[in-house]
Amino acid sequence: MSNQYSSHGSSSSSNSNSNSNSSSSTDNNAHFQRNSYNNQNNNLVHNIDPSSNTFKAPLPKPYHLPQRQVTMWETEDRSRIQPNHTRRASETIQKSLISQTLFPYQPMSGIHALSPTDNSVQQMYVTEPDEDPMQHLVLLPLGKTGAGKSSLLNIMLGYNEFKAKAAAKSVTDCITERTGMWTIDQTETVITIADTPGFADSMNRDEQFLSSFQDYILDIGQRLGIDSFLLVFQCDSATNNIMLILDHFNSMMEQKFPCQNNWWDHVMLVFTRVDYFPNLKFPANILGKKQSIMESLIPDIQAKYRLKAPPKYAFVSSKTPNCSFNKKGQCDCFAASKYHLDQMRTLKSRINSILTDNGGRWVPA
Repeated sequence: MSNQYSSHGSSSSSNSNSNSNSSSSTDNNAHFQRNSYNNQNNNLVHNIDPSSNTFKAPLPKPYHLPQRQVTMWETEDRSRIQPNHTRRASETIQKSLISQTLFPYQPMSGIHALSPTDNSVQQMYVTEPDEDPMQHLVLLPLGKTGAGKSSLLNIMLGYNEFKAKAAAKSVTDCITERTGMWTIDQTETVITIADTPGFADSMNRDEQFLSSFQDYILDIGQRLGIDSFLLVFQCDSATNNIMLILDHFNSMMEQKFPCQNNWWDHVMLVFTRVDYFPNLKFPANILGKKQSIMESLIPDIQAKYRLKAPPKYAFVSSKTPNCSFNKKGQCDCFAASKYHLDQMRTLKSRINSILTDNGGRWVPA
């Protein structure tokens, strides 16, 4: 019985094997006939050349070529993903470039290697968005000898670049131009500044310096333009001396640039020696002088030179603060540093307002 079953099983298995072989060959033929491979040439299978062990035809290609995936910038709801505005134009260029030149999948034919298209790597690297460009201010300080021009510029640069001395004798006998960084609240601004000899020079060299001032103003005005003329005075200066310096400046500019008088729109009055006092308890003379400048001097300047608006002004200190702890008091280094920083913020803000009101720099006609 078992033999019958075994013989029957063996015969059935042999039959099934033969049937499976025949069916598999049939399936292979059918699979080939259904064009499972992308055979543009019907003769995909060739005999091996007896003289060499190489095939005479390239490897078959896959029938379904992979497609490049849709990027986030190509979807219709990209307005939901991206902000409504773009900070930099380079970001727009970058996104359009990436959406157009992302590496598409390429079909492999034979032994040819894949290669990037249109140098996409280099283009994508070049169009990487850069940081916003830094602001560049061109400032020209002018004022009487000892007014504190050099000290003011040293504070703006953050180091002692120019000679500064509180004396009646001028320590500056030529115009020295420098370019550096003005850092406020961790924001860097490129500044081009010039240390100049004083008006009403202590050595009676006004006529000698006059042509130098005019030539330099013309040169830097044509080369860069001037954002602001910083007319520097000591806060406790007499009103007559301040008006004398302003008359000197006005006549110098009218003599050199008779066809335009818009330089007054770029004038910034800077009053120095408004130093820090502990707990901001300023002496009465300093408070009275500041009030006189704001309420009397500024309107008088506007009326005398027929200005459209009152000139901008700022109070600064060019003195290094001395901690009260050295005088057996409480440490006020933080308060003193904040006081000086607020002065620089005000000065820069009002220089920027000059540019906003006048649409840019002053350039000689």
